[in-house]
Amino acid sequence: MNGTRDPAITAASRKHLILVVDDDAETRAMLVELLDREGYSAAEARTGAEALRMLRSGLRPRAMLVDLTMPEMNGKVFCDACAGDHELSAIWRVIVSGADLGEISRCNAHAYLSKPLDEVTIFELLEHLTAPRSRGLALQVA
Repeated sequence: MNGTRDPAITAASRKHLILVVDDDAETRAMLVELLDREGYSAAEARTGAEALRMLRSGLRPRAMLVDLTMPEMNGKVFCDACAGDHELSAIWRVIVSGADLGEISRCNAHAYLSKPLDEVTIFELLEHLTAPRSRGLALQVA
């Protein structure tokens, strides 16, 4: 990450909004920087509860990168809440975790990314999820 921003990426040409939900400030900052560099808009939340408040206040990201282990409301509970809400259920939920697949598979998410994160894998998944044809698919990216 070099921190330079492509001047050709303007607000009008930005890709979809992605919500980053992670209690670790360094991880959030790294993901937001990566998203920005690749032309995505990003919003961030420290906990699932904070993210849920943002969503219920009208924020509508195209996808969410959600840490599994967080205080107040963990990633599983957050994903379950989103899946059970008619207005939020269509937003792509991607668990980001170093947990084992068994634990992750019990989450109500569309996909998961394993830590440590790989930039290429993150953006391949986001490009796939944000493509117009991507609806109703469940993905696993290790």
